[in-house]
Amino acid sequence: MPVYKLFLTAILFTLINTAFAQENRLVDVGDPVYNYISQLQHHGFLLELNPTSLPYTQKEIVNGLQKMEESALTKYEKQWYDLIKNSLKTKEDDSEINSGFNIKAGSYLGNSRRMDMVRALGNDLFVYPFAKFGGYIEASDFIAKAGLRHSLFYDRDPDGLDAANRLFIRSEDAYLGYNGDWLKIYIGRFHNQWSPIGETSTFLSSNSFSFDQINIRFGSEKLSFRSIIGELDNISADDVFTGRDFGEDSKRRFIVAHRFDWRPSRHFGIALFESVIYSGENSGLSLKYFNPLHAYTFVADNNPKNDENNLLLGGMLWAQWNGFTVNTQFMLDDLQVEQATEKNNFAFTSSLYKAQLLQNVDLGFEFELVSHQAYVAEQSEGRYVFLKKGLATQFNDYILSNLYLNIYRGNGFTFTPRLQWLLQGEQTINQPQLKTNPDGTPIDLILTGNEEQTISPSLSFRYQTVPSFWVEANAGVNFIQDVEHQVGINKSRFAGFIRFGIDFSVF
Repeated sequence: MPVYKLFLTAILFTLINTAFAQENRLVDVGDPVYNYISQLQHHGFLLELNPTSLPYTQKEIVNGLQKMEESALTKYEKQWYDLIKNSLKTKEDDSEINSGFNIKAGSYLGNSRRMDMVRALGNDLFVYPFAKFGGYIEASDFIAKAGLRHSLFYDRDPDGLDAANRLFIRSEDAYLGYNGDWLKIYIGRFHNQWSPIGETSTFLSSNSFSFDQINIRFGSEKLSFRSIIGELDNISADDVFTGRDFGEDSKRRFIVAHRFDWRPSRHFGIALFESVIYSGENSGLSLKYFNPLHAYTFVADNNPKNDENNLLLGGMLWAQWNGFTVNTQFMLDDLQVEQATEKNNFAFTSSLYKAQLLQNVDLGFEFELVSHQAYVAEQSEGRYVFLKKGLATQFNDYILSNLYLNIYRGNGFTFTPRLQWLLQGEQTINQPQLKTNPDGTPIDLILTGNEEQTISPSLSFRYQTVPSFWVEANAGVNFIQDVEHQVGINKSRFAGFIRFGIDFSVF
C-alpha cells in the first residue's frame, strides 16, 4: 500500500471513531512494554500470559492486568504495572468499531555495526534511525492492521540481506486477525518469540526479519497448540541467497512450526516443538506439513516426498518457585541413526532468574550452547535463515554465558551490570555443511578449529517513566583472545551504544 494511502486510511479511521480499546492488536515483540511484562512475570505476576510464547494480544495483557491486586505490589512493581497499563491505554469503550493510528520513532548510536555488543563489529560511529507508522480498525473479535517501518539498519545490517528497497521502508506488523477465546488466527507479517523476551530461543526469535505467515493458536491457558506456516526467501539455482531469486530453477522455501503447550499451573509449563523448512522448484503451501498432528519424524522423508526438508525437534521446560524462574530449551537438528560418521547437531539454552535478591535487585544467569552445524542443512536451501538472518539465533558453533544484576531505582532507572563470556568456533550459520575436516578427520561437535574467546564486562541502563519516551545505553569492554581465530592475536575494545524511542500514537 502506498504511503499516502496508508496515512489517508488511518486518518479516516481516526476521524470516524477514535477509541481506546484495541484489544485484538498484536503487541509487537520489539515494544518496550515487554520489558515490564517480563519483570512482573519474574516477580510472579501476569503468569496467565505464557512467558515463552510471544507476541501477546492486547486482550491477553488487559485481562492479566485486571487480575492483579495493586495493593500487593511493591513500588517498583507498581511502576511497571502503570507503564504497561498506560502504554495500552486501557480505557473502557463500548463502540462497535475501534480504530487508531500510531507513529513511533527513534535512533541507535553506537560504535558497532552489529547491535550485539559482545560480538561488536567495526569501530566507527554508526547511526541507525528508525520510525514506525500504521493504522488499524477492529470490530468485535476481528482486526485489520497496516504498518510500515523505516530503518537504516535494513541497509547496513552486517549479517542479513537488505530487506527494504524504497526509502529504507518495509511493511511490517501488517495483518488480518480473529481473536477468539479458544481460537486465534492471524494472517500477515509480524515477529514471533518462542522464549522469554531478551533470551535466545532454539526455534523462533525476533532475530530475523518478520516473515509472511498464517499463525493459528487453539486451546486454553492450560493446554494449547500453535501452528505457523510461513513463506521464506527463495534461493538461486547455484545455491546463493540474494533475496531476489524468482528465475528459472530457483527453489522456493517455506517454514512450518508447531508447538504443544501444557501448563498444569501458572508456575509450571512444558512444550514440545517441531519445525520444518521445506523447499523445491515447485514447492507451495503443503497440507502435509501444515497438519499439526503429523509426527514429522515419520513423515518428512517418507513417500510421497515432494520437497527437500530440514527437520528440527525439541522441547522446553519453564518453572517458577519461591522467586526463582527457570527456562530450559533443547533443539535436535536431524536425528542421525544410520550414518555413524555424521553427528547429531543440537542447541541448548537455559536461564535462571532470582527475583528480589535484595529489595530492589534481581539476579539473572543465561547459558547457550549451539553445536557447529545446528541450523545448517546438507542442502543449502534448508538453512534455518531468512534473508540470511537466523530464525532462532544468528550464530552457531559457540558457548555463551551471561551473568547480570537488574538494579531498580524508583525514578524510572534500571541499571544492569553484566559479565559475558563467549567462545566462538570457526563455523557459521551461512556456510555449507561440513562432515569432516579437510584432512578427513572427524569435525568437532562444537568449537571447531581455533575458537575465539571474548570476555565482556559492561554496564547498561534503561530509563522510562512514561510510555511516550524511553532511552537505554550500554558501555563495556571486550577482551578478545585469538581474534578471528588467529592464534596469538589478542585485542581489547570499547563497545557501547545509546538508543531512544518516542511514541506519538493516537488511539
